[in-house]
Amino acid sequence: ALPPAPRDTEHCSRCRLLPPALLPSMPRMLLALALLALALGQEDPDSGAVCQDGDARRTPASSMIQVKQAKDRATRLLAEDSHDNQEGKVHIEAQAGAASVDDVVTEAPDFEEPVEVWARAARADATCSFDATNAAFVSASSGADADGYGASAGRPYKTIAYAVTKRRACQTIHVMSGTYRNANFGAGADNEAVVSLDGVSDLAIKGYGGNTALPVVEFDGAGGFVGGSASHPVKNVEISDLEIVGPGKSITYPQALAERLNSKKHFRGRGVSILAGDHINLHGLVVHHCPSSGISVTNADYVAINSNIVHGNTWWSPAGESAVVLASSKNVDDEEGVKMLVASNIVYGNMNKVPYYNKDYSWDYSPMGDLICGDYPACREGKVDGCPWQCRYGQSTQDYIIDGMGILVASNRATYLKGETEIADNVCYGNGINGLVVHRTDRVQVKRNVIYDNGRVPRGDKPEAVAQDWHASVGKGRQHYSGLVLSNVGEVTLWSNLIAARYPDDYAFAQEADTSDSLAPQYMGGNNKVCRGRMDARPSRAVDEVRDVAACGVKYEEVSCGARCHLAQWPSSVAGSFAAEDARSRCEVKCANAAVAGDGGCRAFSLQSDSAKSNGDRECTIYKQSPEPSDECKADPFNAA
Repeated sequence: ALPPAPRDTEHCSRCRLLPPALLPSMPRMLLALALLALALGQEDPDSGAVCQDGDARRTPASSMIQVKQAKDRATRLLAEDSHDNQEGKVHIEAQAGAASVDDVVTEAPDFEEPVEVWARAARADATCSFDATNAAFVSASSGADADGYGASAGRPYKTIAYAVTKRRACQTIHVMSGTYRNANFGAGADNEAVVSLDGVSDLAIKGYGGNTALPVVEFDGAGGFVGGSASHPVKNVEISDLEIVGPGKSITYPQALAERLNSKKHFRGRGVSILAGDHINLHGLVVHHCPSSGISVTNADYVAINSNIVHGNTWWSPAGESAVVLASSKNVDDEEGVKMLVASNIVYGNMNKVPYYNKDYSWDYSPMGDLICGDYPACREGKVDGCPWQCRYGQSTQDYIIDGMGILVASNRATYLKGETEIADNVCYGNGINGLVVHRTDRVQVKRNVIYDNGRVPRGDKPEAVAQDWHASVGKGRQHYSGLVLSNVGEVTLWSNLIAARYPDDYAFAQEADTSDSLAPQYMGGNNKVCRGRMDARPSRAVDEVRDVAACGVKYEEVSCGARCHLAQWPSSVAGSFAAEDARSRCEVKCANAAVAGDGGCRAFSLQSDSAKSNGDRECTIYKQSPEPSDECKADPFNAA
């Protein structure tokens, strides 16, 4: 399933869902069918909306109705003459990233990509069986952090943190639905993490199998799950099937800018931050609105970051962070082959909104370029005018934003000497600069990633259609890159990546190197496509430039309903009604919850105006998993066709 599209649902409103049982008795007409144009052609996000997920492309709002059957969906839009005149669109988004997987097997396609089998990281050393009988249970609503609790679902602990302190070797902590917060939540700006992982080993923390909703781990301090050091590493730990929420939505741009030179944890918290360890497995997580990274693992080996949804992070930290980070890895053995995996993640809407600041930089230091910053008096005096922008990088005078990627795999060359990294099947869109960056890392397989519509930090020469207050920090504007960048890398394999830059003169595919000696990495692979944007010449033998943006596989369909519309779809249920600004993220979580709950799951969701409220709220409807439409819908001649 491909991901939700980075468009505001404001344009996807006022369509009605009609119970399938009523459809056979009602007259219908098919309004129109039109071929679709990819919305990447729309520079103005308000000129159209992405309103239906299917095996199709996006098109401007001025189009007629578009209907096209998805590969495994039976989506139909019907018009009915006798009901209320409700003009608008339907927004359906595919669910992804909630399921757990034990093995990832890559099948070799026609162009002879090699078959790879990668064993689940948390099991790779086989030190734990994680037997079902070795379990602890946690419930925020009915538990107690006391002796005599925790051994059963009927008598659970109250907090995850307490359960971790009482852990047994090779234990699984089952977290029941509810909200779990850090100590002192809501008071102070330097609170600690919800759960400390320092020195934790041989432990699984996962959503309880009987949950009807993902447990929520909410923080306003250092983060959700944080820990690890050289002396207290995190080893053989699995975290899965949880929602992790930071304070990003409640922080304002003026607040973040005022705190830029400080180090308060409220503005720097991460969702999951593991600073040292090995055999780490993070999957089935929905991580959003963390001021810094959503998921970050450094100084580690045997890591899987797999099947997660990571969105709306890195807005307010001045640390120049990215949404998903795998950095400064350290091999713990001499095994070859893939030991580091970043796969099947949906990463969108993550960007830096305040400039980078590093208190450890001396006034004359800059990692950018080869300028001698000490030669500029203005730099010494802390002035903007007269001090080159490169010399102001990381200084208090930096007034531009060039950091903040979707996925960043970086700084591994000097420390990760044995083993390979695989970055595969991720979808990255709507992020601040590039969707995916591999930096100073060797032996990397980059495969089947879909990267599009990144570069959401404004460029100086491209005015944004809708001005936002944080745009005041973009200064000279971002660099002209918004796709996949390989920087100082070697032994890179590229297979079947689909890249579309935000603008035609952005780089979609680029290689960078400090010296000419680094300009010949050992590329292998093929079937990579750049559908919009410039392409660096060096990887050209492995990358094709195509004119048809549809070839990049961004499969969304917009539906302009005209005067009347109804949607016939799989069995569905209304999951709630939410304020417009929160509707998409909350409905996405509802979809993920339904997928975990096992009551039919969630294949897609729609957001429509809540006619009962008439206040702009959006009604979230969950469409359950089903190989075919309902019997009533299936029997209809229109659907049969």
